[in-house]
This record gives sequence, structure tokens and C-alpha cells, in this order.
Amino acid sequence: MAACLCILWPMFSHAKSIALVYNKEQAVFVQFAEALAEPLATQGHTLTLIHLTDYLPATSDRKQAFDLTLIAGNEALQVVRAMPPNTPIWAMLVSREAYQQSLQALQRGHAQVSAIYHDPPPFRQLALAQRLQPGIRQVGYLYGPAHADEAQMLSQAAEKLGLSVVAMPVSTTADLPATLISVLQRSDVLLANADPQIYNSQTIKTILTAAYRQDKTLIGSSPAFVKAGSLATTYTPIHQIVDEVLRFTSRWQNGHAVQLPLAHYPSDFEVLVKTDVAHSLGLNTPGVDELKRQIQLIEQQNRFNAGAQP
Repeated sequence: MAACLCILWPMFSHAKSIALVYNKEQAVFVQFAEALAEPLATQGHTLTLIHLTDYLPATSDRKQAFDLTLIAGNEALQVVRAMPPNTPIWAMLVSREAYQQSLQALQRGHAQVSAIYHDPPPFRQLALAQRLQPGIRQVGYLYGPAHADEAQMLSQAAEKLGLSVVAMPVSTTADLPATLISVLQRSDVLLANADPQIYNSQTIKTILTAAYRQDKTLIGSSPAFVKAGSLATTYTPIHQIVDEVLRFTSRWQNGHAVQLPLAHYPSDFEVLVKTDVAHSLGLNTPGVDELKRQIQLIEQQNRFNAGAQP
């Protein structure tokens, strides 16, 4: 059943009713829900938590007066896309790929739809790779059919940094070994994406071993990649996503309808580096705070705006 977290605070004239559809069985989404609840109540809003198996949209026979529906995670996104509500939908902790594939279905509810992507933007990942290894020129990239447009985005971002991309498609798992070797031979670094058909628990060891045998680094797409053995990644922690949501909800004014921002990558981020991998590759890397500062400077110099990304 839906759970309404209502903390007794003075009522505000701009108070909104917000639903959060999430998987209460996964710790990351529970953490996100808990981090949102009290600050939203402090702002005067109410947050109703809806486990994804309990989700039902409002109908003409059963009205639920939510001003905004938040979606946390790709799994919840799939549930809501099957029965979109007619209120604004804001997805977060979702991949760009999953959101783009769900967008048309979500828009059936005739409401605003937007997202904060959880995967790091290509430009930021390229800037990280360049700061870790200033001499790189060629960036390897493997992609499946669902990520073809991301390969194009990566090439456009690389051009701004004076880099070129060696992008090769992987249609089936059987194609991976030969394609991987070909890309590694023609590139200085391998940039991973969140495509589970290529990067998963069955393939990651093979990919890492092949890369490091050729003294090529792997830039992961998440902290989990770094834990598995890739060199580094940029990422946005839960608390920074929560902060962005709260900055938005704090701007609601009395009588104003919800006006969501365009779908975008997070502006805030952190850097994670696996130091033992860096040492084994003979890399003398800056500290993560310095890397973050340098990447932010590169973004400013190139007028990179995460909030304006498609």
C-alpha cells in the first residue's frame, strides 16, 4: 500500500502533493526516499511513497490529487510507462537510454515529462579521461543497437576536446571479443557505457583483462565499474540529486503550476579513482578534488551545460 510520510509542519500556501514510485526492496531507492521526505515536509509539501507493485494511476473513477509524480529507477520507469498518470512526471536515477525509450509511452498521459539522467554525460567522462592521461588522442567505444545515438553524441563531445572516437557496434555477445580487441588496438583508452548487453557481470572480467594486457585504461560508467576494476568515473551521489529536486520544489510559488526543467544530466558530480589500478598502470593521477575542479573548468571553457542536454 502507498505510504504517506506526513510530518507536522505549518501549512504553506504553495504546498504540493508529490508521489514517489520506487522499489522499496532496493537500498539505493530507499535512501533516496528517506533523504527527500523530511526536507519536502519542511517546505510544506507532502510525499506519498508508492512501491512499484502498488502503483496505479489516477482514473476518472479514482482521483489522486498529486501535483507531481517522481519516478526512481529504471524498473519503476517501466511500471509507470505502462500506465502513465495525467500529472507531471519527473524521472531520476534512470539511464538516458531507458528514459528515451519510455518517453513516448509516458507522454500518453498528456502531462509534462522530464528526467535527471543517472549515467554520466559523455563530455564529462571524456574530460576525465583526458585529465588522467593528457596524451590520449583516440578514445575507444563499444555500443549496442540501443546506444547508437550515444556514440554520435560522444563523437561530437570528443571533437570539442581535440579527441577522436573509435566507435564500433556490438550486435551480439559472440561479437564482443573480436570487436573489443579491434577497438583496443586502435585507441588509447576505452570508455564504457551503461549497456548491460556489453558490460555485465559475465563480461567485465574479460574486458578488463583485455584492456590491461594492452596497457589501456577503462573509464567506467559508474562507481560499480570502478569497484570491479576500471580506472575511474564521474558520478552523481544520491544527496546531490536530492538537492537538485529540493532546489526545484523550493521555487514553487502560490498558484503556479509545476513547470519541469528539460531532461538533463546532473550539473553536480564527484570523481572516483581506483588508485591501485592507476599505480599498476604507472599513472600519477591528481586527487579527486583536483580532478573535479579541472573538469569543471573544462566544462566552463567549453560552455558545456548539463542542464541543456537532450
